[in-house]
Amino acid sequence: MNFTNPVNTLVTGEVIVERNVNTSVREALRQINIQMIDSSNLYDGLEALWLGSADESLSSQQAIGEQRWLTRLPPVLFICLNRYRFSHTTKQASKIIAPFEFYPELYLDRYMLANKNLILSKRNIAKTLYAQLHDLEKTLNSYLKYPCNDESFALANAIRVVYEFATGCRLNPTLPKRTDSISIDQNTTNRVRQHPIVPVQPSHISPEELQFIQNTLPTWLTEVEAKCANIREDIRRLKNELKQLYDEPQLKQTSYTLHAVCVHEGSATLGHFWTYVYHTDRQKWYRYNDNEVCETSWADVFDAGIGGQRTQNDREEPRVPSAYLLVYINADQKTLSNDIQHELPVDLQRVLDDDLLLLQQQGESIKLEQLHNDLKSKCERIEKQQPVHRVLTIPFFAGPNASSDSEIVKPVLDPTLRILKTYAPKILSIDVDRLLQEIVDKEIKTYSPTANIITSALPHNDLRLQHILSYFSANRVELIYRQRAIYDIIRLT
Repeated sequence: MNFTNPVNTLVTGEVIVERNVNTSVREALRQINIQMIDSSNLYDGLEALWLGSADESLSSQQAIGEQRWLTRLPPVLFICLNRYRFSHTTKQASKIIAPFEFYPELYLDRYMLANKNLILSKRNIAKTLYAQLHDLEKTLNSYLKYPCNDESFALANAIRVVYEFATGCRLNPTLPKRTDSISIDQNTTNRVRQHPIVPVQPSHISPEELQFIQNTLPTWLTEVEAKCANIREDIRRLKNELKQLYDEPQLKQTSYTLHAVCVHEGSATLGHFWTYVYHTDRQKWYRYNDNEVCETSWADVFDAGIGGQRTQNDREEPRVPSAYLLVYINADQKTLSNDIQHELPVDLQRVLDDDLLLLQQQGESIKLEQLHNDLKSKCERIEKQQPVHRVLTIPFFAGPNASSDSEIVKPVLDPTLRILKTYAPKILSIDVDRLLQEIVDKEIKTYSPTANIITSALPHNDLRLQHILSYFSANRVELIYRQRAIYDIIRLT
């Protein structure tokens, strides 16, 4: 009999590896490991892993020796983000904290063998766009980092400095709108001569030299600023084209939804872990930490998982939270338990029932303990804040070490705990002060039998001995003393 491991079925797919035109081999697809170097989002990371990046300028990009195309997808995708690197110089590991964007919905059509021809044509377009993009960035960089000796300066700032040094006025050009050719008129030149200042000035400058500077440098500055603005606009347009390149219906047929995100905060050697899990039925995100589970939002999941940038003031490795494991589920798979048998073996069901019962009891104990602590704190605050009669400063029960405490408290302990358990749900919805007053009033009312009731029960049953409040009621003790008795009972419980 052949045994099929259900876990393997959930996480195993298949890829075809093409090493050249005539050679291909099929391999299993299980855990996906993405190298963080030169990738800023999940789509680019998967492309670099399986097909090689279309951006041939990347430092990690080499000649593509093989390509992997998806042929069969698993119900569950485990995507590991390799955020660690080792320095052979320092012999130490460090954590990559650069932002890495991931998405609540992931489409894998662009990596599937069925779409190979379409994807290859789009990759050729992407290579052209990347080449144009890098040319523009290089040109822009030549304006922003103009070489001078062993340093570099922004060319526009250098022009401003020379103008201000020579004339004593600030140079603030008004940029023309984007045009294919730059034309500077005299009105534009006149607008840039503004804001007199008092800087260090040259000891001697002829009127002709000053006139040349005033006529020429504003024109140059306006031209440089306009060219930089045009280049930035072209860069923005190319990046948008790259982003929208695969955004078409044919490549949005195979989708996965994000199910869980494991997050790490700390360095490469230590830190703190927690997990976010999406509840499909409730359609809500939950955060699982060391000792609590709480509802959260997608914004919180994304902020904790995307990572961040190191600042210049960071001397040590910063504690930036970032995702290191993403779990995606096939969107067509409504639930992972569709084909799982719901009937458990009898012995396993018995163990599960015992564990659930124990968990329920522990939860009730925690709630009662919290309620008791809240009520005890309230009693202590009342003692400190409210002036009371001198007699009331003497507790009915001297303290937890008195030999008679257990004998006196035991008969009233169980009823008091039952009251606390009855009122436990209210602690989450009403004010503690009101809740304490309700409990005290209810106890006094419960243990205040009339004289006729006490007499009718004698001699077989003396209700005055049932509870200390019954004794006080029978002897007409003032209400304030009865309240103090309940406060002491709660305090000693």
